[in-house]
Amino acid sequence: YVSNPKVALTSIPFLIFFSWLAVLNLVGYSLAGEKMPWLGTHLSLPLIFLTAWYFGRIISKIKWRRFAERGWVVLALLIVFLVALSRVIQPLLMGTPPFAGLSQDQLQATYSWLGALVVVAGSLAAVFYVRESVGWKHVRQLLAVVVFGLLSVITFRSAWLASFVNYDYATEFLVYAHAAPGVKWVLDDIEELSLRTTDGYDLAIAYDNEVSWPYSWYFRNYTNVTYVGENPTVQNLQDAVVVVVGAAHLGAVEPILEDRYVRYDHIRLWWPMQDYFYLTPDRVNNLLDFSAANPTAAQIRQGIFDIWWSRDYGTYGDATNKNFDVTNWPVSDKMHFYVRRDIAAQIWPYGVGDGTVLNPLDEIEVNQCNANWQDMSAVQVLEAPDGMTNPIGISIAPDGTIYVAEEFGHRISAFDSTGAFIESMGQEGTLAMGDTLEFNRPNSLSIGEDGTIYIADTWNYRVQILQPDLTPIDFFGQPGTYGFDAPVSPTEGLWGPRDVAVSADGRIFVSDTGNKRVRVYRVEDGVALHQYDIAAGGSAPGQLDEPSGLVISDDGRLFVADTWNRRVSVFTLHGSYLDSYNVRGWYEELGNRPYLAIDENRGLLYVTDPDAGRVLVYTLAGDCVGSFGQAAAAAPTLGQFGVAAGVAVDDEGFVYVVDNRFGRVLKFLPFPYDAGAVNAVEESQLDAVESQEQEAIVTEEVNAQE
Repeated sequence: YVSNPKVALTSIPFLIFFSWLAVLNLVGYSLAGEKMPWLGTHLSLPLIFLTAWYFGRIISKIKWRRFAERGWVVLALLIVFLVALSRVIQPLLMGTPPFAGLSQDQLQATYSWLGALVVVAGSLAAVFYVRESVGWKHVRQLLAVVVFGLLSVITFRSAWLASFVNYDYATEFLVYAHAAPGVKWVLDDIEELSLRTTDGYDLAIAYDNEVSWPYSWYFRNYTNVTYVGENPTVQNLQDAVVVVVGAAHLGAVEPILEDRYVRYDHIRLWWPMQDYFYLTPDRVNNLLDFSAANPTAAQIRQGIFDIWWSRDYGTYGDATNKNFDVTNWPVSDKMHFYVRRDIAAQIWPYGVGDGTVLNPLDEIEVNQCNANWQDMSAVQVLEAPDGMTNPIGISIAPDGTIYVAEEFGHRISAFDSTGAFIESMGQEGTLAMGDTLEFNRPNSLSIGEDGTIYIADTWNYRVQILQPDLTPIDFFGQPGTYGFDAPVSPTEGLWGPRDVAVSADGRIFVSDTGNKRVRVYRVEDGVALHQYDIAAGGSAPGQLDEPSGLVISDDGRLFVADTWNRRVSVFTLHGSYLDSYNVRGWYEELGNRPYLAIDENRGLLYVTDPDAGRVLVYTLAGDCVGSFGQAAAAAPTLGQFGVAAGVAVDDEGFVYVVDNRFGRVLKFLPFPYDAGAVNAVEESQLDAVESQEQEAIVTEEVNAQE
């Protein structure tokens, strides 16, 4: 119990307690690694009490009669002095010192600095002159008041900006993770659509788990809402007028919604910039390097000042090579807002001037891949006893043995023709070929007609060649990370080869993925010799960008999964470009690559859509005839995939699809399709294959004679 509050606030225990609390909070939270904005309350509260005590004592001792006579002049002079002094010091700290040169900007900086210096000197001289009549003690008291007053104005300004200007933006540090303005914009659009089309809150809405915060609450008044969770499918999206999903499901919903919906991209959730993460003494020392040889440090200091003063991240972003534009904020989660086109055309003005969209769905070509989606379930599951770790590629040998490449298992697993597990071979390593099979994330493999096994040892940048009994024969390849316009030499240069295919005459086709081409080799006298390259990097017809899966048809065509061009490109085996088929899939970029397989008897091309968890089915002429499979995040059924990776077809037409995420291979019945309904291959394309192959053979014979 305190009998006299005035005595309590000026006593030693009060000062000791709040001083101890301030130091304890600062040290304790720093050691704990806690740097959340709301903890600023704990850090600042004891300092606020100490500040009030300190400045209260000073202000209470000011002689206000003396202030009214001449002290107010000192107060004004001190304000001018401190403001001008900041203008003198700032250029020296920010790397824009005076007398730096004779350009217009440099001269302007010099004159501004000299002007501020004159004001500093003049105001200081005036203070010395006036202090004769007021005394130094009064000057010191007023200096404290001025400092406190200026800091109070700055604090009020910061509070105003945070509360009423930047309250919704991650440029402020007041809040940690919070919703971006796009959340409310989307909600307003949905409300408008619902009121104008249903005269209430009956609009058909679908949303996923990514945006369930905060929309589970915001959609509470809507009566026709479907929560699709982690598994958006054709079935649970087909009736939705509006779809809202997070970035993780973009690849799954794009092929389902397609051109029937208008897509709007927004930031859902964002955080303040986090460059204070991993702060080290070296970074601090670099920041405090004031030498002219380190202009970047000065630019960073200026950038930090701009962020503190006006939440302007431009200079700091330039200094650190980062983009802090609020439309592309680096620390954020995005969401995607879809509106059915016919509804959007009724509500929102489309086109230019008086133009409107009357029937926007009439002109959209039906996507047969979606329209003929089949609910197929696997008839068998192939699994290794100890599990397969991220399997990708799959190939079936002439004797029916099924081989699967496990990327992070660094091995090859084999199953017999009945699906029974045989063995797993290999281990992680980068050693030269020896008695032990060593791989570094093998992605795929192919089996020659004689049973020879060719393995794309992806991150050893090579292809390994094994006998049918898995005895090593040879390997070829070396790191060659060139990208677009990769040179021919070194002829063994490869960058992350994702797949390998072998023709009937023994040519080895390797998807040189990072170098945007397909490299062709032939083994002669036990040595793999480079023959030629197919395509180069680009998006024009006949060019490739991130080629992955390869497959060769019996009629002599090479099909390439041209991943980042989102198409299947077709070449002759000698590299002449024939055609390309656009793929309405492969929307997500999570590092998973598509693979191909051909059912020769039925004229079908199977194309995996990895992140959408499905398989697209085309004719060999490039017409999509359907699809099967669904994405699953957990507890998949026999018709779902975590990631649909490699694919293969056996002689009976059974389709084997590798589920990369769940470490299994699913065996399906042949896709239900009437091969007589559509011509499998256009005659003109077959004629082109035959003509170009004949020309290539003649050229090879002439070169051999020379």
